[in-house]
Amino acid sequence: MESFTCYLNGERPDDVRQPGPIAGWYYGAPYGIYATKDGHLAISLGSLDTLGDTLGIPADQRVPDHEAYRRREQATRMIAANLAQRTTAECVGLLEARGIWHAAVNDYADVVADPQVAHNKNFRTVNGATGSPITLVSHPVRYDGEVPEVRLPPQKLGAQSEEILRELGYDAGQFEALCAKGAVGVSP
Repeated sequence: MESFTCYLNGERPDDVRQPGPIAGWYYGAPYGIYATKDGHLAISLGSLDTLGDTLGIPADQRVPDHEAYRRREQATRMIAANLAQRTTAECVGLLEARGIWHAAVNDYADVVADPQVAHNKNFRTVNGATGSPITLVSHPVRYDGEVPEVRLPPQKLGAQSEEILRELGYDAGQFEALCAKGAVGVSP
């Protein structure tokens, strides 16, 4: 959530996508995230034979289904090379037609623009400690159908130092001594 909050409120980089493929060590191929010409695609568990047929991978270059775990890195490289030559939309069409579990991977801009994300109120804009608006990722759980309100937006460093230390039993003199030593920061 931290990286998304930074994306929503700071200078946005030209590209936040990560290089692929990203395969899970705990599942056999084709499980993983793969780069396409114009995005990324997640492929879940499934048959390498069916995927090979779907992508037109020659039989002599395929990893057999019974070796999907042991030779997952080899299979992942083969799948990645094939998908990198296609657009995400082309891949989605091929995989949907064969019933292969998959999903296009949204980048941050896609998530922000997604109508379902807006409908779910997954982002909340509040006034920050400086009075300027800041957009946060909403609490992921709803209670009685409602997203909890933001009780305290992100504060300046040290804004609650004295309050917290008093709750822990420090008196005013101890607090001042800690501040004088530079052990505790306080917000100006």
